[in-house]
Amino acid sequence: HTVQKNRFAEMSRTSTNFHQSMRRSGAYKLLVACTKKEQVLDASRSLLTCNAQIKAYMSEAQRRKEQQDIKRLEQQVYCQLFFLLRVFSGNLRIPLFWKDTEHFNSKGNVQRVAVFCLMKIGSEIFDTEMVIADPSVTDICFEGVKIYSEAKPDFELTFELYSCGLEEETTIVNTPKKLARKLRSSFSRSSGRKLCPLLDGGDPDTFLQSNPIPLYARMDIGARYSLLAYTTLVLEQAEGSFQSHSLIILQNVEASSWLPLYGNLCCKLVAQADCMTQDMMSGYLSQQVRQELVVF
Repeated sequence: HTVQKNRFAEMSRTSTNFHQSMRRSGAYKLLVACTKKEQVLDASRSLLTCNAQIKAYMSEAQRRKEQQDIKRLEQQVYCQLFFLLRVFSGNLRIPLFWKDTEHFNSKGNVQRVAVFCLMKIGSEIFDTEMVIADPSVTDICFEGVKIYSEAKPDFELTFELYSCGLEEETTIVNTPKKLARKLRSSFSRSSGRKLCPLLDGGDPDTFLQSNPIPLYARMDIGARYSLLAYTTLVLEQAEGSFQSHSLIILQNVEASSWLPLYGNLCCKLVAQADCMTQDMMSGYLSQQVRQELVVF
């Protein structure tokens, strides 16, 4: 049962690797074709998420290889049987603290900032939709529930809030033809053939090391999102109710992507052991009947 579960998990990681690689390819192509600011912001959000996902898989692959050298199979089986959790996070709310002169001002230039949240436990990474915050918005809200299916009791759930000022200039709209040709040729038929072996059960660890994030992923293209704030939650904070948690704010008021955060993130965090919803062991129980000798 455990071997089948491990094999299924490996196939799932392989499928996810292929999906993220193709999604990243599509995001680059979309950036080349973007002509509107909102399109650039959303494509850049998707690209940042894909790169974070692939980096996480590379780290996870390295971690698994190191564990194979220092842990026995029995220990790994024991952890998988008794210590896996399903973690649920949802209904994020981040309050803003605008000045009255800003909140009630309906004239002149109004600060507008695009924001989204990246949430991750190990190699499981999710992002929210992009929302626009301005002085009329008192809370940044992200609806929906994210489920992390491979968490352990010592998990660390990190929330990262990224922001980009809408007044910032993006460089992708007027992309030089040379860069556009470079991006288009980067995802040619040859690269497609390189990705296809994953569908046939290729090793995801080998794939990630032989297909690193390309150099132009670090180029100044698209919208430049900056990490505005973050926080990390652990098992003790999974109380199952709507709770407020402190944020660590990284930007200052001079940054164009800055927002007047109140300093808290509110969400509902729930952790559930796998053994509550899944069969961990199965088999037959042999009953031994005790016969007592009766003496007359």
